[in-house]
Amino acid sequence: MGRQKKRKATPTDLLAAQPPEPPPSAQLPPEDDDEDFGEPVVEDGGQTLEQASPPPPDPAPTPPPPPEAAAPSSRAAGDSSAAVAKDGPTAAPERRELDAMALGLVEVRDTGSAKGMGLFAREALEDNTWLGDYEGEVLTQAQYLRRYPNEDAQYVLAANTDYNIDAADPAKSSFLRFANHSSDFNIFYDVLRVRGKREKHVKFYTARAVAAGEELVFDYGRQYWSERGLQPV
Repeated sequence: MGRQKKRKATPTDLLAAQPPEPPPSAQLPPEDDDEDFGEPVVEDGGQTLEQASPPPPDPAPTPPPPPEAAAPSSRAAGDSSAAVAKDGPTAAPERRELDAMALGLVEVRDTGSAKGMGLFAREALEDNTWLGDYEGEVLTQAQYLRRYPNEDAQYVLAANTDYNIDAADPAKSSFLRFANHSSDFNIFYDVLRVRGKREKHVKFYTARAVAAGEELVFDYGRQYWSERGLQPV
């Protein structure tokens, strides 16, 4: 049997030997690009614009520092209580303002006369300087009359017709019990009511400027002397 002769490949044969292209639906999608493009973009009127980032919020205004608390006055005047400035949880509690005796502005000593003991200024005092409060046991008018049926009490100050302060007991009263009478007075008192309460505060002030060493006296009033059948001293 004779050998067959090899046939040359034609262009048609070469095309038939190539694998067919896959259909369009079978093509793989393009791989994602890992490059970071930054902010997203939006389409606007056919132009590609970078989306603007919102501006940062304005910083909150810094509050001004609190004002420094004024130091309490060394001289009592006009009010019987003063609040200590607070500065956080370690602030000192409120306390009562020091009166003239606690500040060393007045003293009690013998008058050298029939009046006995009296109240004197140790230093010069300005007009309308608060001295202190008249303190003692509070009595209604009925209680006062039961205790003093002859109305001869020596240390009772009547704040009104039914509010009497009896300073006979030194342990329950203040140094103002030693203030003597004079029609030429240099101190006076003012009665302050407490809203919603029966309580009252009897506060003594200087009626004028007082010199150091001068006795502090106030007018007891005519009724005090008439009830005792005495002449003012």
